[in-house]
Amino acid sequence: MQTIELLEKINELIKSGTVLPAELWDETAACIRSELEWREAVYDRQEAQELAERIGRLCSQAAALDGREKRTELLALAAELKGMAGSMPKLDSLLPKIERDFFCRAAYRHFHDDTVAVIGDSHVNFFSGNELITYEPIGNGVNICPDRGMLPFTALHLGPCTAYNCLKADSKTLFLKKLEWLKQSFLKPGAKILLSLGEIDIRVHVKKQAERGGRDMSAVMDDILANYRELIEQLENDGYRVYCWGPVASQRDDARLAPDYPRYGSETERNRATEYFNLKLAEICAGCGAGFASIFDEMMTEDYRTKNGFLSIDGVHLSQAAMPAAKEVLEAAGLL
Repeated sequence: MQTIELLEKINELIKSGTVLPAELWDETAACIRSELEWREAVYDRQEAQELAERIGRLCSQAAALDGREKRTELLALAAELKGMAGSMPKLDSLLPKIERDFFCRAAYRHFHDDTVAVIGDSHVNFFSGNELITYEPIGNGVNICPDRGMLPFTALHLGPCTAYNCLKADSKTLFLKKLEWLKQSFLKPGAKILLSLGEIDIRVHVKKQAERGGRDMSAVMDDILANYRELIEQLENDGYRVYCWGPVASQRDDARLAPDYPRYGSETERNRATEYFNLKLAEICAGCGAGFASIFDEMMTEDYRTKNGFLSIDGVHLSQAAMPAAKEVLEAAGLL
């Protein structure tokens, strides 16, 4: 538990005579409350509220003490906080219950409100109304992005999955296995499904695979789209009403590189590839009787640069600032 480690470090600092800033106690309170929130399934609402208030009081008391003159009192408060954190049930034993709780809430909303199941990579988070990527586990490696936007979507994250591997049973992300589990355990028969795949393929793999194989990028994408088409047809054969969300404009070249979001090729190369991918995906959807929606064109300049104001702080995913534009195309596609 990271909170226990933090409190142990605080204890060492107090003993050494280090004066701790008040902000550190605010952070400590936030950490313990976060631990408490993850365990909400085992506490009733009143008990959880009382614990949260007690945590706040103890941290406020600690922040008000002079560490050099009140070291004994400060150590006692730190010990009490550590005891509270340590007495919480271990997450390993709680995870099945937590997952079941998240699953039941999400499934009830999906069935009761007849929500659109948005299935795919981390770009599904946009449809939950969350600005930052936010996940809650519901079992079998599938996450729900908790609803914040009051929109008729249930965002289901199946991992960093690609369109190319969407039909491979042994892919690293196990997309197909997770999708089968959702079909058997979660999805409402005949539900609307909005697929969100392809951005990772374009940002990371397409240009690289084209260079390795001495092929045009369009040829590589045609192979990817053939797999995507088969997935769409399989879901339609299962009775679902299928739609596809077109990959968004790519991360700008001036965006900071982050390990979680690698990229290959230039911004303009990736955006030209995205344009081709979306055009062909729209054609596939039209041929299959599936719906298609995208705001890619609104996000891109005439010289294939990604406009400011659409992407979130990570430079990859859509910001909620893009929701007004998205609502227009989603409504036109019959998803709102």
